[in-house]
Amino acid sequence: MTGPARLTSAADIVAGYRTFIGKAHAKGVPVLGGTLLPFRGSFVWTPERQATWTTVNDWIRHSGAFDGVVDFAAATASADDPLSMDPDHDSGDGLHPNDAGTRAMADAVDLGLLPDRPGRKDSPRG
Repeated sequence: MTGPARLTSAADIVAGYRTFIGKAHAKGVPVLGGTLLPFRGSFVWTPERQATWTTVNDWIRHSGAFDGVVDFAAATASADDPLSMDPDHDSGDGLHPNDAGTRAMADAVDLGLLPDRPGRKDSPRG
């Protein structure tokens, strides 16, 4: 890289999601959205990145663009500061979940949102 890193805007991220969702839907593939994990206190946190995170997560939760939403941010957030990862879920860098955080994310998935697949023995719908 040369020069300062350019931060990707929330509008650019949302546009990317919309493109992806449109292509998947055109092929009949449902798309679940997952919110971005909280990261205040990590080495990449800045007020500008936090604003992007907030905008993108609000869009994921409320846009209706996805066929379902899994709120990973809520599942891994600190009760004292929802913009930071719960210390019990933090791998130590404030950015990546540990095993307990990954379990919290898995537990946040409503299996009823997952589509049935022919031959799938563990289908949540039967």
